[in-house]
Amino acid sequence: MAACSAASNVEEVAGQSSTLRTVPRPVLFRAPAGDRPAARDTTVDGVKAAILPNGRLVTPLGREFDVLAPKPFGLAVSADGNQVATINSGASRFSVTLVTGLRSGASPVTRRIDLDA
Repeated sequence: MAACSAASNVEEVAGQSSTLRTVPRPVLFRAPAGDRPAARDTTVDGVKAAILPNGRLVTPLGREFDVLAPKPFGLAVSADGNQVATINSGASRFSVTLVTGLRSGASPVTRRIDLDA
């Protein structure tokens, strides 16, 4: 029979009271979202966010804009940070979306170009 001290994480083995050994504590992992289901529109610490299916939280930084496509999967940002290009796929045709004017004070201009692929 063994007695364990939770505070010190040391086990004293019966019959060997002078022998102490360290007992490793179990490591428990859990997703940052806890038990919340995947969602596209939720709030985390007062910030608009999304919960991914694996329980991770995504909170956008900076400006958010529509790329006019169902599934953008590639992104390139110009060196000056004023333009963005996305490569898109999904239920509709393959396309490229160009977003310009990101650094100006006005709303960015978004243009989608459909591709024959």
